[in-house]
Amino acid sequence: MLVRQPRRRGAPKVRTHDRPRPEAKALEGVLRFCLTTELPAIPDGPLPPPASSLPETPDAKPLESIDALRLWDDNRNGRITCTEARRHGIAPVPFTHPAYPFMRDVDSDGVVCEKSPVNALRAPP
Repeated sequence: MLVRQPRRRGAPKVRTHDRPRPEAKALEGVLRFCLTTELPAIPDGPLPPPASSLPETPDAKPLESIDALRLWDDNRNGRITCTEARRHGIAPVPFTHPAYPFMRDVDSDGVVCEKSPVNALRAPP
């Protein structure tokens, strides 16, 4: 239950909507640097497709349907090594790549084979 504190004698009554709130102060600070606060008009009808959408190609396959082991596991041991990934030109391999689940991410950063063996042995400058 919310208990109201009694108002001090002689103190003016302050309404909550009269107090500047932190959000309003922040918004005023941002809008101060804007040239205009008018919103652009949205045209009626369907919106055009986003610029990043690519046309569908008949030979394109979704990444989930790619058989990563068949494509990149040369010795057929059920794992894809960095040597195999580099040989096939897919290194470094991000976690979104279909080969990633079959690889060992030593540092758990979501990228496998991010360093070449030569660079890994070099001392930092």
